[in-house]
Amino acid sequence: ECHARLLVIFDRSGSMAEPWETADGSEPRWRVAAQALDAALTPLADRLTVGAILFPSPSAAPSECGDVDPIGAQMPFDDGERFLARWRNFWEAPSLGGSTPLDAAFDRADEALPVDDLVTAVVVLTDGQPTCRGEPLAEEHAAAWRTRGIKTWVVGLPGTGLDSEDVLNAIARAGGTDAYRPVDAPASLDDDL
Repeated sequence: ECHARLLVIFDRSGSMAEPWETADGSEPRWRVAAQALDAALTPLADRLTVGAILFPSPSAAPSECGDVDPIGAQMPFDDGERFLARWRNFWEAPSLGGSTPLDAAFDRADEALPVDDLVTAVVVLTDGQPTCRGEPLAEEHAAAWRTRGIKTWVVGLPGTGLDSEDVLNAIARAGGTDAYRPVDAPASLDDDL
């Protein structure tokens, strides 16, 4: 049976609290995305090792370029069941706010990704343009991971404007997945994940 590693890079900036119309009414983007990820991972939990980088970090003070904590201070890699238990617990009382430091999140992801033979993928969920750019750029990390056989999937939630499409597409192309996946409705988010 195949076992794989998944790293989730999840946007928890202030805009993720914006409403998203679902079949059951209006929900914040973060809730819809967190629940969709949970639903996608649950049937695969016994075959996955999963970790998550949240950006900006829950401990970061709101600023133009919020901090991103290392994975050890966030959601370190663990077997799928234990990861999902921590994931659900975190979102019971989430702390959102601040900027969208996507490049800093990729820096932390690069530190977190072990160099081994375990099949690995990265999934990025965000609703917008990075509020500041860093060096190296997120797409440069994705290109380097691709040379190691790690694909980077980018999912753009509602709110992703035309100004951010170029950035998200550049990351997806560099990561070997051709283009980012724009999501307009919660049901399509479930399907994409």
